Amino acid sequence: MNLKTPTKTRSWSSLRFTLFVQVTLLVALTVFLMVVTAFLLARNEIRRNTFDQLRSLVAGHESLIETILTKQREQVAVVAEKEESTAPLTLKKLLGFESLLRVSQTGAVSLESGTFPTQDVLDEIDQYTGIDSTVLLPVITQDGFSRYIIMTPRHEKGRQTGNLAAVFDTRILLSSLFTSTEEAERVSLVIAHQDDVLLFTSDETSLSPSMVYIGTLQNASDDLASRAVRGDEFEREDYDYANIKVFAVSRNIPSVGWGLIATVDRYQTYIPIWRLALAMFGGGLVIIVLSIAIVGSMARRITAPLLSLKQKLSGLETKKWNFERTIFTGNELEVVDQTAFDLTSRLKESYDNLEERVRARTREVLEKNAQDDAIFKSLQYGLLVTDRKGDVILLNDAGSLLTGWKEDEAKGISYTEILRFLTKDSTALPDNDHPMKGALESHEPVVPVLDPGYSIMKKNGKNAPIFITTAPIMKNGECLGVIALFRDVTEDRRIDQMKSQFISLASHQLRTPLSSIRWYVEMLLGGDEGALDEEKQKSVQEIGAANDRMIRMVTSLLHVANLELGTFTVHDETSIDVIELIRKIEKTFLFECKTRSIKLCEDFQTKGTLMRRTDPELLELILQNIISNAIKYSHDGSNVTIHVQEKDTSLSISVEDHGIGIPKKDQSKIFEKLFRADNAREVDTDGNGLGLYIAKIAADVIHVKMDIQSEEGKGTTFTLTL
Repeated sequence: MNLKTPTKTRSWSSLRFTLFVQVTLLVALTVFLMVVTAFLLARNEIRRNTFDQLRSLVAGHESLIETILTKQREQVAVVAEKEESTAPLTLKKLLGFESLLRVSQTGAVSLESGTFPTQDVLDEIDQYTGIDSTVLLPVITQDGFSRYIIMTPRHEKGRQTGNLAAVFDTRILLSSLFTSTEEAERVSLVIAHQDDVLLFTSDETSLSPSMVYIGTLQNASDDLASRAVRGDEFEREDYDYANIKVFAVSRNIPSVGWGLIATVDRYQTYIPIWRLALAMFGGGLVIIVLSIAIVGSMARRITAPLLSLKQKLSGLETKKWNFERTIFTGNELEVVDQTAFDLTSRLKESYDNLEERVRARTREVLEKNAQDDAIFKSLQYGLLVTDRKGDVILLNDAGSLLTGWKEDEAKGISYTEILRFLTKDSTALPDNDHPMKGALESHEPVVPVLDPGYSIMKKNGKNAPIFITTAPIMKNGECLGVIALFRDVTEDRRIDQMKSQFISLASHQLRTPLSSIRWYVEMLLGGDEGALDEEKQKSVQEIGAANDRMIRMVTSLLHVANLELGTFTVHDETSIDVIELIRKIEKTFLFECKTRSIKLCEDFQTKGTLMRRTDPELLELILQNIISNAIKYSHDGSNVTIHVQEKDTSLSISVEDHGIGIPKKDQSKIFEKLFRADNAREVDTDGNGLGLYIAKIAADVIHVKMDIQSEEGKGTTFTLTL
């Protein structure tokens, strides 16, 4: 016999492929993370350097403009205070100087030095005639920001006699601002003029700066120019006036209220980064390709010995343990090869004796099975075994004889098909009441307390009376199935019926002489035969008491016989008042209750009459026995309470006492014929164990459910449900 050859390993699921893929993915992931990390670090560094450069640039220009304008204002103010004609010569040396004008109090303008200004300059001067402080006035025309005026008051002998206005060329000032920047960088000037926000920036097509109208101060938005003219100083990434994403740094010139913005194109700044990323990506691809080649070679070298070992193991055959050592790598693979060689040697040694052991064990199993079959076949009881689903797996010969099913036919069929139970009145037993279902669900043995009169319907349709006990098959707390033992009780029931007939006949025959004895005892006690002395009267009373006990026992036996034989005529359509019946029964126990100081209490959850259709004689028999038991086994001076409760269509009658109770171990046997609990024998030695048996049979006849709740030493409650 050949060992099963292992299934050929798919290439995509082999160890070599798995190792190759995992290492390749690890290298690719590492390269990817390195590229991304380097890109992010470089981008952040360039961004930081860009902002540093822009800060330095805008700070330098802000300092330059502030210095120039401050010097010009100071020189104009000094000239305004001097009278000598040489004073204007000092202004000509200032950057961008064009002309110096005297302005009278009435607004008349006269040229002091330089060239006469344009009308735009004169209009601007006219608006500020008579000012008492030095101001800087930008002159904005359609051509842009071409001139600015520094205007200051003139004083003679302590009073203001007019103003002095110096006109400067803006282009000369701004040319240094716009021509001193790098190619990628741009510095813009932002001013507010007559409620308008204007931005001046370098124009690549001309030497003069271009002017851009941004908006009004009232409607200023959050753009860079509007924030700069409001005095905000910032460093941010944003869109400029041309909607280009830039890095921007802003500074304010406080002396004139202007703003400076230094910007650089964000895309142009990041071009080196993209080139670096592309280069790193290409290098990463080269690394990955080289890694794939190296990993493939390594995977082949690592897995080659394993494949060799696999081929050797796959070639092993029973009785041909051909295994040679071929791996001498000096690592764990050599150890595995040595271990496989040792294991093969041991298997060879073990297999030499295995076949003989298998044959010996097979003989033992066959002998054991033959012995078990012989036991099952010779068993006089029917034996049926099911699996956990309730399907039959075993039926012995006695079971086949009783049910009419052969074992081969019954296997795999549900137990409800093999054991179809019928009740005493030949109706089908509900599946939920089937003894085998109870064992399967409760995992506890099910043994009927009383002979319920079960019959089964055989396969041929005939009925056979049986008695059955069932028990679950448990293993490690799990129910594997259920086993049922059953036997034919036709002869048992015939004998039991004969006993019941004999008891009925004997009871009828005994009642007549017992009644006569009772009559004569009453005559003697009544003095009809002459007066009796005290000692004789006591003896006659003992005779009467013994006769009464005998009459009660004969009456009980007669009830048992009639109920068991089915000769008791049932009138279950009679309408009776349950409350009236209970109170009638209570009266029969008044003397006994008074003698022992026991109080009969009523707890009726209804008013007036309570009519029900049932057999009055059997219901009275049931209640008499239950109430009698409650009084008999109650402690002197205690209470016995009768509860009546009507709910929907059902009626429950409960008799509750606080007596000796029933031991837990005896509660399952309390309705058996002639059974008496140990503590009951100690309290009443004259009992016969028939009262509750009669009550149970009578309850079954009129379909009354009887339940019991009891605790030893604390009392018992019997409940009837109609």
